[in-house]
Amino acid sequence: MFNAGELMKPGYLSHTFSKILEDNELKRIRLHDLRHSCATLLIQNKVPVKDIQIWLGHSNIQTTMIYTHLDETNKEVSAQVLMAKFQFILTNYNENEIYEMKEDTLNNIYEDMDRTNQFQEIEKVIVTA
Repeated sequence: MFNAGELMKPGYLSHTFSKILEDNELKRIRLHDLRHSCATLLIQNKVPVKDIQIWLGHSNIQTTMIYTHLDETNKEVSAQVLMAKFQFILTNYNENEIYEMKEDTLNNIYEDMDRTNQFQEIEKVIVTA
């Protein structure tokens, strides 16, 4: 047991954490894995990445991004959003027009979709599904 005022041995926290898991018949994970879980739960609860960076004490936001894992639901929603945008373009433009499009043109189309509320309606359906 750890006594106040004494130095901790380097493996004390990891060893104690492993023992707690074992004693409670929980799946063995590394103490460090809790950082991944923490970041993931914060992301899933819409906490801004900058706030998560501060919480985890990272000097670089790219380090924080390593810890954030999209769950399958988020991946599915992202895929549906992309599919809706592609479907809009394929429905409203012919093959030659699409081939000639530049990135700026696509961004303008997405802005038009957003401005006309066509895409917001699609997003509402996707998010509530």
